[in-house]
Amino acid sequence: MALLTPLFLLGVLGLALPWWLHRLETQATEREKFATTRFLEASKKRIHVRRKLKYLLLMILRMALLALLALTFARPVLFDVIGSLASDDTNHHVIVLDTSFSMHADGSLAQARALAMGIVDGMEPDDIASIYRASAGLELVAEPSTDSSALKALINAQSADMGRLDLGAMISALDGMLEDSQGNIVLHVVSDFQQSGQALRFADMVPKVLDNRPVTLRLHQTTSAQRANHNVESVVVEDRRSVIAGIRSSNLPAGTRLEPQVALLVNG
Repeated sequence: MALLTPLFLLGVLGLALPWWLHRLETQATEREKFATTRFLEASKKRIHVRRKLKYLLLMILRMALLALLALTFARPVLFDVIGSLASDDTNHHVIVLDTSFSMHADGSLAQARALAMGIVDGMEPDDIASIYRASAGLELVAEPSTDSSALKALINAQSADMGRLDLGAMISALDGMLEDSQGNIVLHVVSDFQQSGQALRFADMVPKVLDNRPVTLRLHQTTSAQRANHNVESVVVEDRRSVIAGIRSSNLPAGTRLEPQVALLVNG
């Protein structure tokens, strides 16, 4: 455990105040001289046990409250076990798995899962890995871990959705998520790398937070075969029965006749 603002622990010095109040409230009664005790009846000294317990409990509660306040303002945080084990020689494998709509085609997602699990199998004993899924947004699937079995189980559980991957936006989102990462970053992007989702510049593929730090970028493509890439660029609803969709296609063999099928989903 660590303290973000340890100077607030000086507040524990205030624990002396409840102790002083306890001593003040339980102070013995002062004795006064009396001329004669001839006409006074003898009596036993009364011990107020209940009163003493009350004051003792009150003192404990006051001291506990002050200690809790001092500890709260000191802002304790638990050590990240994985982070504390990471060193300058530790490789942190950041695996980004593409789960966008295009991964439904030709078993691309199955290939992506196999590639990602191969990355986990190739880790050194001291390496750690975290997993992200990328589509319309970026989502953390697994925190940094050394448990290869758990990591592969999470990879195998991923499925493709209806989103569109923008690699530039994905890297920008990853930039903030890797801010507290430890060790040497090895960024793995597993995708079919559709042309419509490419970043404008290669420099956009490297998170800014990794500047001046050891970083390796590895791209894992699910298929080497050239595949047509279709991207819906615009949708115009003229009336209730007429919808015009603007579709841009690339990587089409010469002379190919395109007959696309488009599904329009409104309000979920």
